[in-house]
Amino acid sequence: MIDIEPEERNQQLASRLISWATNRGENYPWRETTDPYKILVAEILLRKTTRSQVEKVFRQFIRRFPTVDALSKGRLSEIKKIIAPLGLERVRALGLSRLARILVARYEGRVPHDRDSLLALPNVGRYTANALLCLAYNEQVPLVDTNAIRVVTRVFSITPHRSRPYTDPDLWATVASLIPHGHARRFNLAILDLGYSLCLRNSPKCLECPLLELCDFGGGRTQPLNASRNPLMR
Repeated sequence: MIDIEPEERNQQLASRLISWATNRGENYPWRETTDPYKILVAEILLRKTTRSQVEKVFRQFIRRFPTVDALSKGRLSEIKKIIAPLGLERVRALGLSRLARILVARYEGRVPHDRDSLLALPNVGRYTANALLCLAYNEQVPLVDTNAIRVVTRVFSITPHRSRPYTDPDLWATVASLIPHGHARRFNLAILDLGYSLCLRNSPKCLECPLLELCDFGGGRTQPLNASRNPLMR
C-alpha cells in the first residue's frame, strides 16, 4: 500500500493525470467541440469501436448530417453507408435515426441539458448522459468506462461489488471524488486516455505511467526496481 495521506494522494493523482494528458498532444475531432449533438453522435459511434476507426468516419458523418434536424431527415441507407466501416451499421443507423427524430419531436432538435431527459432518450445510458453533461455542459460529473475502472481499481486496490463493474455506484463515487473542482472535462478525458494507452488490461505500461508512485498495483509490480529511489513507495 502507498504510504501517503488519502487527500494528498488524490490531489497528486488528479494533478499528475491532467499534466500528463496536457503534454500528450493527442486529440480527436469530437473533443474539439462542446456541441452536444456532435458529442452525442461520437459517443454512440464509439461503442464497441476503436477511436481510430471512429475518427475516420466522424468528420464525414458530421459534414453530411451537421445538425439533429439534418440527421432526422437522412435516409437510413445513407447513414448506414457512412458508418459501415465501424460495423453494426444497421443497428447504429436505426438508433441514430430514431434518436434524431425524437430530439426533433420533443426538444425542437436540441439535446436536453438535464439528466432525466437525457436518460429517457433511446441509446443513452448513464455514461453517455454524463459525457454530455460534462463535455458539452461543463458539469462536474464522472465518466466511468472500462478504462477508468481499470485505473482506479488498480491505483486503490478496489474490488468492484458488481459483476459488471460499470454498474457499481461505489466506483462512480470514487471517480467523482477525484475530480478537482472546475476541471472535470480535463480530468475525465485524462483518466480515460491513461486507461486506453498505458493502464492496459494485459500488458500495463507501469514504468511509463505518471501515477506509478501513487498506485498500489504499479508499485507492487515495480517495487524491486524503484523502491530505492521513490520515497512514496517505501
